Amino acid sequence: MSKDIYDKEAKNWVYMLLIIFLGFLVYANSLNGKFIWDDDALIKDNVNIRSLHNMENFFVNDSTNIAKPIFYRPFQMITYAADYSVWKLNFRGYHLTSILLHILTALLLYWLVSILCKDAFIALLASMFFVVHPVHTEAVAYISGRSDSLAGIFMLLSFIFYIKRVYAGKISFYILMILSYIGALLSRETTLILPLLLLAYHCVFKEKIRLKDFFTFLIVSFIYIALIIFILPPVNSYTTFFQRLPGFFVAVASYIRLLILPFWLHMGYGIKLFNLTDPKAIAGIIALVFLLFYVLKNKNRKRIIVFSILWFLIALLPVSNLYPVNAYMSEHWLYIPSVGFFMILSGSLSSVYRIKRFHAAGMALIIGLLVFYSYLTIKQNKYWRTPVDFYNKTIKYAPDDWRLYVNLGNAYINIGKNEKAVASYKKALAVNPNASPVYISLGIVYNNAGRKKEAIAMFRKALKINPEYATAYFCLSKACFYEKQYSLAIKYCDKAIELGFTIPVKFLENLREYKNYKGLGLK
Repeated sequence: MSKDIYDKEAKNWVYMLLIIFLGFLVYANSLNGKFIWDDDALIKDNVNIRSLHNMENFFVNDSTNIAKPIFYRPFQMITYAADYSVWKLNFRGYHLTSILLHILTALLLYWLVSILCKDAFIALLASMFFVVHPVHTEAVAYISGRSDSLAGIFMLLSFIFYIKRVYAGKISFYILMILSYIGALLSRETTLILPLLLLAYHCVFKEKIRLKDFFTFLIVSFIYIALIIFILPPVNSYTTFFQRLPGFFVAVASYIRLLILPFWLHMGYGIKLFNLTDPKAIAGIIALVFLLFYVLKNKNRKRIIVFSILWFLIALLPVSNLYPVNAYMSEHWLYIPSVGFFMILSGSLSSVYRIKRFHAAGMALIIGLLVFYSYLTIKQNKYWRTPVDFYNKTIKYAPDDWRLYVNLGNAYINIGKNEKAVASYKKALAVNPNASPVYISLGIVYNNAGRKKEAIAMFRKALKINPEYATAYFCLSKACFYEKQYSLAIKYCDKAIELGFTIPVKFLENLREYKNYKGLGLK
């Protein structure tokens, strides 16, 4: 091995170790974060992940434990099952896995940028900024955000092997790029955008396209789309494309701001509609026009920057809400699009650093940005530490989201603060008086506190709003039983069973003791 090759490999190892060190440094304090929001349904209360023998079911059945799943991500569920086999319900183990996946994504980004730029220093900067940037805390510190890292890993691998296939033509690269793409699709549906990114690569770098290879990507994509249509229910949207369009422009402006100045990070964006006259929408339109103008003007010159801009814009399309999704924007949706931003940032800083008279200033700027982003990430990890902190902070950004008050109330219940839970449930009802599940939650708190009549009143209100609410009938049955209103308890129990509610065996046995009950549950 020649000295130059040896030095190059040694430098690569040093760079990769630096990326790994930074990843652990900024996310170490996220290890103490409790299960939050969807973590309860996906992990804590999900019996489907408690055996690796269920692995094959993740591909054919929904195992998310969510009532109306809108995603198909079997690889994400497999990682939870693997975590459970080692950590059980120790949240620290799940966080460790998420950190490792994020670091692996950063290492693959280093590999990809090294190939595209043929410059290890630019690749190092891009990967370091990627691994420490606080906008990614939602994908890393929040365990349920893991699908972003998984998608990033497989998508980058597929892109890398595709480029190697373009240059080398080896069948092994062809197999690996397709398997990686399948892995990306089974991790997150937004990776369907990969064929467009590959087209952008060919257009910008003027590489000849292998039609067979590209058509394989399209065939896999169509098979996946057909599978999704078969497995998942159709998306119901109560808004039109033109109603959602201004929100896309707002999101573009907000995303650019978050990447440059990542302050006020939160998870409370939700579904909102905007007007084209909104200042943020106007800013987004201006930003888009500028970026597209730059691409057209420099398509044959500054190819890395042009490709980075196209990467950013194309990768945003699946989460643009032009096709309806569950929010107009979300910070973790920047996980893959942000790669374009970091390539531009790193290339610019590298150019400054390499000018002899600006060498010291360039290095100071690089270190300053890394310290700035790292500090904000370490601070933002605290947002995900406990459910009570998380919901209280998120409510500040989304005070009209009644679900947040309900979840905050549930969090208070879990730590024994029932009075605060009641206050939170009442705030939820103030926002949405027709939220029948809130009356159930209130009724359960009242029932546990011995306030049986108030509990029954809450359950009846829930049924008044939703006469087919099976859970309300069961709760009402229990409350009536312990109030010795046995005939009503039997009546409501039968109705709950009729509506598909699974009655606990112990409660049915209690009913059996009353006059040889022969209701639906005991036939």
